[in-house]
Amino acid sequence: MIEMSCDDCVLRRKGMFRPLTQDELKFVARMRRRQITVGQGKIIANAGASNGELYTIVEGWAARYRLMADNTRHMVDVLLPGDLAGLQANLTGRTNSIIVSLTPIRLCVLEGKLLPQLMRELPDLCMALMGLCAEGQQRSDTHSALLATAGAAQRLAFLFLQIFERLKVRGLAYDTMCPFPLRRAQLADAAGLSEVHVSRTLAEFRRDGLIHLADNILMIRDRQGLAKIAAEPMPVCSGNQALL
Repeated sequence: MIEMSCDDCVLRRKGMFRPLTQDELKFVARMRRRQITVGQGKIIANAGASNGELYTIVEGWAARYRLMADNTRHMVDVLLPGDLAGLQANLTGRTNSIIVSLTPIRLCVLEGKLLPQLMRELPDLCMALMGLCAEGQQRSDTHSALLATAGAAQRLAFLFLQIFERLKVRGLAYDTMCPFPLRRAQLADAAGLSEVHVSRTLAEFRRDGLIHLADNILMIRDRQGLAKIAAEPMPVCSGNQALL
């Protein structure tokens, strides 16, 4: 595998990420340990004590799962290229979540023990990093609210639009189409539904001309109609977030 340097990282040129100063870029390069490629369905970060590593997703999709007391796990967030995994564990020392690759994935492995130094020496970069964390918290809050109050159609409509918008600001969605490799069972888990509910709702969306989902590609055919069903405003990207 040919590794990209921090200077050559394609993700840094995306509009949602703030440009780094030379001092910031040097610090991020110091944090970087290596790049790794992980196959589909592999645990990237486990629950329990932190191993001191942070992960920036360069290519591929992953998911964060919450571990429950009965040892079941439930998907609470989908992670896309540019997202950071493992921050909670590095800040608190422990986590009850695991990160699992949903597709083959390429990661930059970073030294989490340097985070306190980053906060002291590079406050602007720290604030931008907090923006990325705040977006994740906003997604988590909305996800919890929808699971508590929304029906199947609203949950799936919001999920499709949210992922599409997140990919769009990263330059990874094109016109009305974006990659969408979630399998039926993963989609059900993400939306807190049974696979039967997902299949029925997808059939309704296709019948009504809202979306087309096939061959790992999502096409949004009627954005206005889908947004009406979602009935939730999409999170707005500040365009000043940090990429480590």
